[in-house]
Amino acid sequence: MTIVQTLTIRLAREDDLASVLGLYAQDDFNGDAIGLAQAQALYRRNFQTPGYQMWLVEGDGKIIGTACLMIVENIAAMGRHSAFIESVVIDQSARSLGIGQALMKRLCEEAAGVGAYKICLFTSSTSNYVHKFYEDLGFERHGISYQLVAKLPEAA
Repeated sequence: MTIVQTLTIRLAREDDLASVLGLYAQDDFNGDAIGLAQAQALYRRNFQTPGYQMWLVEGDGKIIGTACLMIVENIAAMGRHSAFIESVVIDQSARSLGIGQALMKRLCEEAAGVGAYKICLFTSSTSNYVHKFYEDLGFERHGISYQLVAKLPEAA
């Protein structure tokens, strides 16, 4: 992609989901894309959840990036907010143009705007390039992460 003339960072709308699914389907993204109808149903439920936000980056009118931000009040932290970022992806053709940095800056500003005392970032990427990207933004590796993959019931 050439230099982007117009960059807009905004909250996603339901009619953006096909483009978001296209970003998730990129071969270097560690997520599994779902179908549009299922994405629409999840969108409707998720956006009723306070603090859940899906952000988009538009470059010259085309969706070229997305990320999810969840902001929650934390009882263990004296009621202060915690923020969680995941599902960050920039179109392969638009990388190394500062677009990911702009998106992450906006998400961090949103979290700071509600007084979040920490911003946690989740990535399943094993790419040193991706890790360096986040570290260059000021994120530090912290603690140990665990996951338990749920076993889904087999279809009848």
